[in-house]
Amino acid sequence: MFERRQHPLKRFSLRLCRLLFLLSLLWMLGSWVEQGSFNLDERMYHALTSSSRGEKPLRLGDVDAKLNIIPQPKESVRTQYPEVGALLLDVDALNESFMARDEYAPQDLAVILNELAKVDLLSLGFSSTLDWKLNKKDMGLQALEMSLAALPHITIGLRAQLAAQADFTPENIRHIAIPLEQIEGDISGLPSANKCMPSILTSSAKLNWAPDWVMDEPLILMPGQHQGFPLLLRWNGEIYPTLPLCMAMETLNLRPENIRVKLGSWIKLGSRQLPLDDHGRVSVMKSKLRSLQLASVLDDPTSIPAHVIVEHSPQQPSLGSRRLNCMARSLSSLLSVGARHIDVSMKMEQVLLLREARWQDSARWAYLLPCLLGLTLLILPSCPKSARIVIYILLLASIIYVTMRLLSDGRWIPINSYLACWVAISLVGARIMGVNNKRLR
Repeated sequence: MFERRQHPLKRFSLRLCRLLFLLSLLWMLGSWVEQGSFNLDERMYHALTSSSRGEKPLRLGDVDAKLNIIPQPKESVRTQYPEVGALLLDVDALNESFMARDEYAPQDLAVILNELAKVDLLSLGFSSTLDWKLNKKDMGLQALEMSLAALPHITIGLRAQLAAQADFTPENIRHIAIPLEQIEGDISGLPSANKCMPSILTSSAKLNWAPDWVMDEPLILMPGQHQGFPLLLRWNGEIYPTLPLCMAMETLNLRPENIRVKLGSWIKLGSRQLPLDDHGRVSVMKSKLRSLQLASVLDDPTSIPAHVIVEHSPQQPSLGSRRLNCMARSLSSLLSVGARHIDVSMKMEQVLLLREARWQDSARWAYLLPCLLGLTLLILPSCPKSARIVIYILLLASIIYVTMRLLSDGRWIPINSYLACWVAISLVGARIMGVNNKRLR
């Protein structure tokens, strides 16, 4: 009828033995899981890192924000247009530099050309009527011929007309005719001429000549602002380059055999190709032009560009200026060069850098947590009822808190320790529930 009570010390010893036996089994089970082929610690973190087997698993450390400025080079082709100077010799310009008089002799042009000879010009175009009625032995005329001959890269404009009775093609331009087999398209849109205008220097074959003026030809006398000067001219069934194209050929060291034309499409100067319309004109939208003043050229000729065209037009300065600018812009377009440029733009981006660190051992907590839980199992039955639930809640909170702190500090608790902790928590909970159920009966 009476239940036999065991001695408290004996009852405590039995509980301690059962607890130690259970913890030993759990420890052995966790060690087998951790050291076996299914090592959960290593499998869990080896998938996230590149650590080799046998090393401590890597963990993700703190995150650093870094602002990187990354240069992004981009290659592009830009067309460079050389600057061409345009010098207009009208009555006003001549009166500023020379003694004012009604007529100007060839020696006045010789003085200007001598100043230009002091500059290392790559090309020089000279357009003038040259219609003085002088004797070939005139000293002014001889001075002009000597000045023209002293300029190595000069091309003189040849003036012509379209007459009812054609004349022979001048001998001084026959060698610059472009072969007809190198020209494609309809040539009827090109300006034409068949007779040379009288000039005091036309018979001189020692100088370079090129057509630059045709009487009553609107494409040449009144060219458009953006279409350029006609580069080709029909003369007695042959095709000749005009003054801008001859100057470009002289600069690029090209012969007529190196020119290929497809009217309405393109013109090829050696390896260069430019768009061309039906009238033999190139676009001059982006060309560079510098208007020169005669007074500044005489004062400092070294400041002028490397390519210059001189227009001697004392009678019609307005038409001469328009035609001069058009020839200069056409020459600038013909000498344009496509150069490769590398533009570097800066791109700013924010980069998140993860600090790499390895997990550290936490052997102290691995042994301390199961021991504390085992001690709790021993003293829990002797605690008051109200304190048991509070102790249980504190145990759960403490395990979660300690685990989170260890993980944040880079410390990892082995699996066997976690198994022992959670099994001990389960035993504590079962113990509390068992005591409560027994008292309810």
